[in-house]
Amino acid sequence: VRLLGKGELKAQLHLEVAYATESAKAAVEKAGGSVKVTGVKVKRRMHKSGEPGKRGQRRVKAIEGRAARDKDKAERLAAKGITG
Repeated sequence: VRLLGKGELKAQLHLEVAYATESAKAAVEKAGGSVKVTGVKVKRRMHKSGEPGKRGQRRVKAIEGRAARDKDKAERLAAKGITG
């Protein structure tokens, strides 16, 4: 589930989502709620044998690569004292 920020929120919500924009997080927190981002959920394409196909393997590899780059970037920024 992706949480996108548009409109106005009046109820206090506690959400656990795969993705949330900064404006959506701000809106939920402003209303007294909380947002926990769990990360990207990978949809795997499988053969009948249960093994991922070539397309699924490429997709998983790309998503894992992006996640690793994002983690490295966050660590570098934290080392410099910059927080998001």
